[in-house]
Amino acid sequence: EGTGVQVAEEKFICVDGKTIDVETSAMPIVWMGEMAIQVIIRDITQRKESEETLRRSEIQLRTIVEGLAEAIIITDLDDQIIYTNTRASQLTGYTSQELESELLHSLIVYEESPSQEQITDHNPDSREFVVKEGKLFCKDGSSLWAEIHQSPYKDDSGQVIGKMVAVSDISQRKETDAVLQTLADQRKQLIQASQSMLMRLNLNDIIKTTLKNLRNILSFSECGIYWIDEIKEVLRPHESDNTWFLPNIGEWPIPIGHGVVSEVIQSGKGKLVNHHRREVQGLSSHDEHFICTPLRAKDKVIGVFNVYRSDSEPFSDEEFELIQLYISHASLAIHNALLFDQLKESEEKYRNIFEETKDCIYISSTEGTFVDINPAGLLLLGYSKDEILGIDISKDFYAVPYDRQRFQQFMMENGYVQDFEMIIKRKDDQKMIVSETATAVYDEEGRITGYRGIIRDITEQKRAEELMQEIAMGISAATGEKFFRTLVQHMAKALGVDYAFISHITSAICEKANTEIFWNLGAIGESFEYEIKGTPCEQVLTQGACLFPQGVQKKFPNQPLLKEDRKSTRLNSSHTDISRMPSSA
Repeated sequence: EGTGVQVAEEKFICVDGKTIDVETSAMPIVWMGEMAIQVIIRDITQRKESEETLRRSEIQLRTIVEGLAEAIIITDLDDQIIYTNTRASQLTGYTSQELESELLHSLIVYEESPSQEQITDHNPDSREFVVKEGKLFCKDGSSLWAEIHQSPYKDDSGQVIGKMVAVSDISQRKETDAVLQTLADQRKQLIQASQSMLMRLNLNDIIKTTLKNLRNILSFSECGIYWIDEIKEVLRPHESDNTWFLPNIGEWPIPIGHGVVSEVIQSGKGKLVNHHRREVQGLSSHDEHFICTPLRAKDKVIGVFNVYRSDSEPFSDEEFELIQLYISHASLAIHNALLFDQLKESEEKYRNIFEETKDCIYISSTEGTFVDINPAGLLLLGYSKDEILGIDISKDFYAVPYDRQRFQQFMMENGYVQDFEMIIKRKDDQKMIVSETATAVYDEEGRITGYRGIIRDITEQKRAEELMQEIAMGISAATGEKFFRTLVQHMAKALGVDYAFISHITSAICEKANTEIFWNLGAIGESFEYEIKGTPCEQVLTQGACLFPQGVQKKFPNQPLLKEDRKSTRLNSSHTDISRMPSSA
């Protein structure tokens, strides 16, 4: 037609079959004397992909914003609403078009109004973020409590062009807070009164505190506490010199099975009785009102608490509820005090056993710390009480860490271990072989929370067993004279002594003996004859086997091995803890 095409978007198919987006422009020209068309083609594939990505992102963001539980409102700098999401219409009852004709401050009134600078801050660098509570007014004239999150709304250059507000409905939370506050105020005085009472463990102190606090909560004329005597099936009054207690209360137990008090004991529920006439020692009293509540020890009723009001206003249901609540706290404190007295008596009895036994008795946690340990345990392990309560049992107690795993595995499977042998470490890192018998400690849900056990040092016993086994294995194949030679050699090495011998009597009256085999400082030595009198061998012949742990030279100065020219320095030094002098006829 002789006119040019400025811009047109088309799709081109490339040689490799790939399709691309292009932008073309065309115009007629004269080329080499003939009419022609000049076409300019520009690849816009990347731009189209970016546009599609932005379009999808916009849809996704819009979907997210529209699906929020909070109302989103955007305004310009004049507080005019320019955008709202669906939730804003749901909360207010306005349509989006109606909201966009409103000013934000006509819809929201802050509980504490933010400053005008915070609302319309024109500073491009402002990052002010305001969180307030307030009222959101709806189209029908109602309002609801809202939490308002407000921040500056900026353009692409960072310039503040308005504000963005997120509004959350907190009406239900406010109602819940109000209910909780009312309950808190009602219970505050009761809790304050109960705290001092629960910290006491003396029964009389608890009762005095109970009456004092109760007197501050409500008015009453008299009161009484009665304990159940299950053997005689009566209620015995608690005797007190308090002026609020009934006069001569200790003189008249109440048979169980009669009256309101018995009903409370049998049912376990408190009872309010107004306009009642009480009989004391056969005499009818004036008109009165009283509340009877049970005193419980867990699920068992152990007594009752009565409050009386004479010639006055009857007790109200609220007062009845308050007394029941307060006495439930008092029951807990009383139960604790009774348990404490029982535990104190039991603890004293078992504490004596715990403290005086010669074996190590301990209580430990599953985490690997000692909770308690007796003096014998401290002596065995070489720690002070403060030190041992701070050690890590897995690292500082077990010489072989795997023993800890075995111990806990046995506990998990069986709930106890018996004669569990293991190697432990003292504070000075000395190793000991011990035998442990222990049981698991469980909580109410059946989970293991700790261990209680007894540990006995069997190091010497084990060494003796190993010594006998070593000697027995050494001499098992020897006979005749070789038997004695092997016996002496293995005994000397096993015991770690310098001298050992077997001798026989050389005279009929047992005056002299001659060594058959003599171990002398690591080798078989020359035999010799000696006088039996004044040596350990003399006692062996008359008394049997003897042990002389120390001071042998002083006790037996004529012993051949202990004379100055034959004794070794080792025998006389502190390295020799036990010297045995066996003799044989």
